[in-house]
Amino acid sequence: AGAAENIEDLTSRVQILQGSENHLLAIQVLLGSWTCSALKSEFIQTSLVALGRKILSYHEVDMTLTVACLSRVPYETMVRELKAAIPDIQSDLPRLRTVASVGEELARMWKKDDLLLLFQTVQSNARWWHMLNSHNVHVDPRLFAASPSSARTTSLREVVPQLLAKSNLDLDLVLEFCQQFEIQSSYAHACFISKYLLQAPTAPADAVWARQIHRAAARMSDTALVPCLRENLTKIHGLDYEKIRFVCTWLIDRLGDCDADDDTISSPDLLASLAEVDA
Repeated sequence: AGAAENIEDLTSRVQILQGSENHLLAIQVLLGSWTCSALKSEFIQTSLVALGRKILSYHEVDMTLTVACLSRVPYETMVRELKAAIPDIQSDLPRLRTVASVGEELARMWKKDDLLLLFQTVQSNARWWHMLNSHNVHVDPRLFAASPSSARTTSLREVVPQLLAKSNLDLDLVLEFCQQFEIQSSYAHACFISKYLLQAPTAPADAVWARQIHRAAARMSDTALVPCLRENLTKIHGLDYEKIRFVCTWLIDRLGDCDADDDTISSPDLLASLAEVDA
């Protein structure tokens, strides 16, 4: 009879505490009780989930306490609570990073690589959305969460020239973006070269543009570089003789080194016309 009364008393106290959202104290009461029952275990699980959910809703999340709570609940419950707590990437970056960090820590504890990748991706996507937004490059945030597809790849590639223009031609930043979203680096280099070649004419003594183009071209293969130069040659300002001659000279050198059978980037007629311009 005494044991039954203890269980009833414990149940009554815990229900009051849980009803008032005082889950931390409810857990302390339960863990301090000598009573062993399935009901006690159920109460503990309920309070742990509720406390973890409550902490995750705060603007500033206590990572240690959250991990302690959610590491003691079933895996499926933990994943559900974490996913439900992830805010929109454009709304609250600091809290999103914290929630994702909690998810990463728990994924490592459970040794779940797929879950770890999920939260790393969430953090990276949020970082890039805010990075692009800070450079006034507007991207639909839903694009980051979309499944891989040709349409998604096309949309992300369209960001590259915009980010170059808005970041004052920060090639390292754009290459990092390409690496994150699996866009060929040669595309970033080609866009970078185009931006410099199509700038307004500069004084003959200004060789900054030439150094920058060399920097990008050094990382490109001839099969990627030659079409880029050929395409931009006709778009260069008609009075920008330095850039026109620069591209013609470079094309002659590159095309002359190409395999004579490779008609995708080389042709005798093109070499002859370029030589006339260069002369």
